[in-house]
Amino acid sequence: MSYIDGHLMEGEKVIYITKLHWIIFRVSIIFFILALLAAGIFAYGLNNNDQHFKYIGEILGGIFLLIALVSLIQSAVPYVSSEFGCTNKRVMIKRGFIKRESLEILLTKVEAMHVRQGIAGRIFNYGTIEIRGTGGSVDSFDRIRAPLDFRMKVLEQVSMVQK
Repeated sequence: MSYIDGHLMEGEKVIYITKLHWIIFRVSIIFFILALLAAGIFAYGLNNNDQHFKYIGEILGGIFLLIALVSLIQSAVPYVSSEFGCTNKRVMIKRGFIKRESLEILLTKVEAMHVRQGIAGRIFNYGTIEIRGTGGSVDSFDRIRAPLDFRMKVLEQVSMVQK
């Protein structure tokens, strides 16, 4: 059961849930590709009995693979433990596994939502959302999958609450 599903109030329904975008794994992906290229150098050294290429490929491959694995673990924890949701009463956001951070703001207290997307964000459909609450509080969340959809669902619910 997700955090959002487990913390609903009476009469509250989940409207939309999103997560972090897979782009948070970009460093892992790059270093894994580099490890594969280094493995190619290693294989070239084996095929040609060239010890120089063999050792370079072996060392680089090991280093790149280690960096890829460490980066994968560092990215997987926030990816698995983050949720961004909108219900018919609140915006609910939870980040973290051991050290948890949660934001639950009533729709009546949402003053504005801002989405920032760079070129890569537009292409791959991720971005940063900022939620501005009444009283001037601003909460920012990076690399959210489909941030425009999330904003639209929240604003639809805000407009329904205000009627």
